[in-house]
Amino acid sequence: MIDRLEAIVQRYRKIQEELARPEVVSDHQKLAALGRELRSLEPLVDTYGHYREAQDELAEAREMLRGEKDPQMQEYLRGEEHGAEQKLVDLEEDLKVLLLPKDPNDDRDVIVEIPARRAIDEPIPVAEVVEVEIHHGIRCKRELDELRRVPASQGDPVEAVI
Repeated sequence: MIDRLEAIVQRYRKIQEELARPEVVSDHQKLAALGRELRSLEPLVDTYGHYREAQDELAEAREMLRGEKDPQMQEYLRGEEHGAEQKLVDLEEDLKVLLLPKDPNDDRDVIVEIPARRAIDEPIPVAEVVEVEIHHGIRCKRELDELRRVPASQGDPVEAVI
């Protein structure tokens, strides 16, 4: 995984160098393509940078812990070590997700229609489903617009389109 991440960082730097060249700046199509590629690699490169920082923090905490004699300071450094380990695990999970292959349809617009639920013993309110979808979209950094919401007589919408 680390080799793949290093190759991505090298590609990211190469794209940055390409974008600075005058012949690329004058070619609008190439400039746009390189800009899109750079933007797609940015979250991965940033997360990998944080991952490397967390590795350094962990190594530093362990090194300081080895040389420390004071019990209170040892306890503090163990906490720092544990925090750095947890941060490292979280960032590793983020990297695994970011390394997953991209779906070619990810950049396309989608309309989600949430109809009223009928003939179900315990229906989930449409408003609750809409809020979950909006929260998910925000978490995934998607731009959302609510196109239509058909209200019912008792306040909860019958259907929604986002």
